[in-house]
Amino acid sequence: MTTLTPKQLVLSKIKGFPDWPSIIVPLDNIPNNLKSSSKNKKFLENYPQGDQICVKFYYDDQYSFTKKGNIKPLTEQVVKDYLISVGENIDGIESTEGGEVVHETKRGGRKKRITEAYLKVLEVPIDEFLQWGSWGKPITPEPEEEIESDKRSLDDDDDVEYGVVKKQKKVKGRKPGRPKKEVVEKEKKRGRPGRKPKKVEEEEEEEEEIEVFEDDDDDDDEYEGSEESPEIEEGEEEEGENEEDEEDIEEEPVVDELKLRQPEDFKFDFNTIPISSALSAEVEEMTNWCYDLRMELQSLIFPLRKQSKGEVKEEKEEVKEEVKEEVKEEAKEEVKEEVKEETKEKLVEEPPVNYKKLNKSIDELITPLITADLSISILKSTGLINIIYIILNKPEFQTATTAKLNKWYENIFKYSIKVDNHWSDDFTIAMHLDEESNRKAKEAEKKRKRKEERRLHLLNVNANANANSNSNSISVSNSIVSTPVPESSV
Repeated sequence: MTTLTPKQLVLSKIKGFPDWPSIIVPLDNIPNNLKSSSKNKKFLENYPQGDQICVKFYYDDQYSFTKKGNIKPLTEQVVKDYLISVGENIDGIESTEGGEVVHETKRGGRKKRITEAYLKVLEVPIDEFLQWGSWGKPITPEPEEEIESDKRSLDDDDDVEYGVVKKQKKVKGRKPGRPKKEVVEKEKKRGRPGRKPKKVEEEEEEEEEIEVFEDDDDDDDEYEGSEESPEIEEGEEEEGENEEDEEDIEEEPVVDELKLRQPEDFKFDFNTIPISSALSAEVEEMTNWCYDLRMELQSLIFPLRKQSKGEVKEEKEEVKEEVKEEVKEEAKEEVKEEVKEETKEKLVEEPPVNYKKLNKSIDELITPLITADLSISILKSTGLINIIYIILNKPEFQTATTAKLNKWYENIFKYSIKVDNHWSDDFTIAMHLDEESNRKAKEAEKKRKRKEERRLHLLNVNANANANSNSNSISVSNSIVSTPVPESSV
């Protein structure tokens, strides 16, 4: 195992997080609240040679006692390789005086926390990180005397040159002719704090003077500073530039993990909860619609035979006559034969069903049902689900629309219905009787086989038992024969 020393750069593994860049904290730098904890006192007895060691994580500035098995050394080259792999431009990382760091990246916007942690490894010295955290030593404001002397030195410069500098100073995203004063006042209202160190300001002033000499001959209508116009402080000017630079960077959209875990049909807005009367009215409306749809489908699937006007009266009279004739015991058989003959004569063969036309009507009715948002309770209470079950089982009703209806049924009830030939018009009673006879024959054959298997099993058991008893008797007789007879008994 590699030896770990204080102030060593390591990768620490914590449950639920990737390997995180951190520093082994020396004993003197461990916070007092961790030292005073009864749980951690045992780790401090032989620190850092014990099983657990205290580390401080970059970017989060959190402390943790971690097992040495979960720690591995981290080198600066590994840090650079990682940053290059995620698209960071490590050549643009430069430390400045005062603890502030200026770095450029290939991509703008918000970085991941792990990437920021790796960047802090290169940006912040170890001692500053242990003492002040991932953002290094805080910037101390300059004394007021130095700031006033800087202002005086600027005032002593040539007024014309200073005016040209202000003239050539351009503001990003602003049209020509917009005074700088208005820009600075708006930036003041936004309240963005911060002021760059003196060294950075001086470098920017030199760049501005270079731009002035290059653009001296250009004729434009930009705002020119005058003696009467109020002076703009350098700190305010830099704040405005910082604000505009930050606006140029487009932040990546924040992904809501909760919405990603929600199902696709989760579209309910909890901010607009309807009242109970509206819900009951909607349920009543959908219930009536499902009931009417069931009645229309039922009338198509099970049509009633039309009767003529006098047919009902004739049937009633026939029933009365049949009852009177049944009273006579001697004429029972003759009456039955006559009734059968009469019914055969009255029955008229119904025309075959035109399923092409019928399916067209059914498809028109079930098309809005596929897209409707209905509850299971409404489908069951109205009996609509029973009609749908018949449509999906009957082979003659199978169309492209009923296939969609089957998928809709499967999504709601988590069950797929297969077409059953027993629901077909071609399936006759004779076919049913044949199936029943075949089924009974198979069951009888299974029973016979099971009975034969049980009989053979019993025979085997009895044979084994007899063989065991015979072997036992033979061994007993052999032991009796081999036993010597004592002489005293003779």
